[in-house]
Amino acid sequence: MYTGGIMVVGSVEDALDKDEGALVTAGGMGIGKQLYAGINVVAKGTQFSESPTTGTLVTEGGLGVIQLLMLHAACVACTTHVM
Repeated sequence: MYTGGIMVVGSVEDALDKDEGALVTAGGMGIGKQLYAGINVVAKGTQFSESPTTGTLVTEGGLGVIQLLMLHAACVACTTHVM
């Protein structure tokens, strides 16, 4: 569906898994600019990360965390940039 402008989904249904919510897609979703999530972003993938370009959540520009970051696994940090 291409609307050519702003599309508003009036439902306020919460999503607890991939098959629920106000907007559900069977395929992927491409976003050209910015995504704003009002409360939570949950990624329930199972792909392990073996490089900076693999894993359930991959960012190309970096990750900014304002308050707290919790990790429940090994943390490996590699950088070529020293601040």
